[in-house]
Amino acid sequence: MTDVFWILLLAGFVAGTILGVLLMVVIGIHSTDRYQHLYDLPRTRAEAASRRLLGSGVTNPPADSDDDGEE
Repeated sequence: MTDVFWILLLAGFVAGTILGVLLMVVIGIHSTDRYQHLYDLPRTRAEAASRRLLGSGVTNPPADSDDDGEE
């Protein structure tokens, strides 16, 4: 009986940890600017962690647009 208790306790702890990390990622995603196109560096550590976890780091601007106005 004691073994079952510890296994359930460990499973609950792991599930809670995973849920906490997922919640932090969702909060990090929703806290970013909605119109940001990932061209800039992340503003906060939470945003950087969210990008790193999701694999969406800094992207390059489209090839047909120039920042200096030249074509």
